[in-house]
Amino acid sequence: MESICGDDLNSRIGFRNDCILRDENLSFTYDVDYVPDTPLLRASSDSVCNRFGIKLLDLCKSTCLGILNGRLGDDHGVCAYTYISHQDASVIDYVLAKERDFTRVCNFDIGKLTEWSDHAPVKLSLPVT
Repeated sequence: MESICGDDLNSRIGFRNDCILRDENLSFTYDVDYVPDTPLLRASSDSVCNRFGIKLLDLCKSTCLGILNGRLGDDHGVCAYTYISHQDASVIDYVLAKERDFTRVCNFDIGKLTEWSDHAPVKLSLPVT
């Protein structure tokens, strides 16, 4: 499984899409191996999008990676905050994977904050092979 796990990416993406919408209608995709993106609903507790978020979304679109936060496991339909300070709360810690690998994830969860960090642990479970 190809994936990227990022702690403190400082990328806030809000509700923006991490895939190219309606790319099955693009006429310039002559590659026979091209697979159009499937728009999948993603929840988020964080409505803010910043310039680092735009860069992260561009990375997702150009590499066919999707964001697991707010889509899978216990985080499905929630997308809990991953960073909480005295001033703000945000989602800035992510797991990215190829869409075809989403079904291989057994569980995805944002853990509880501890006294040692202002970032919540991002937990991902994969099957044992």
